Amino acid sequence: FFSKDPGLSKSVLDIFTKFNKALIERNTTVNGITPEGEDQRKYQKEYPEFYKNFSFAPQGDYSAEISIEAMDDFIRIIDGMEMKAVIIESKRVADAVKQIFNIVKRGYDQGKKVEPEQLAKTA
Repeated sequence: FFSKDPGLSKSVLDIFTKFNKALIERNTTVNGITPEGEDQRKYQKEYPEFYKNFSFAPQGDYSAEISIEAMDDFIRIIDGMEMKAVIIESKRVADAVKQIFNIVKRGYDQGKKVEPEQLAKTA
């Protein structure tokens, strides 16, 4: 779950960009859900391969300013605004978070995802 970008400092954005570029260089597939927003769509255009498996959630569904990332054997919870992070090194915890993510992602992939154009039609 990627956070929205509520005006993160350049130094924090540089850290995220460096990590994301390293994943791209390693051909790592990233699945994600991120709040719908201009910044996220800008990143999608800039890094289309990285964002190809992302769902963009309406702000009403997901407006978090916190990222929760699950890797093979750890999870990382990041608050870029307050420059705080928690890492839990546990395959069991990582697997549980991945299962929760997959349940949510499956819902969006099965038609519960709302694109901005659809929101505009109902407004």
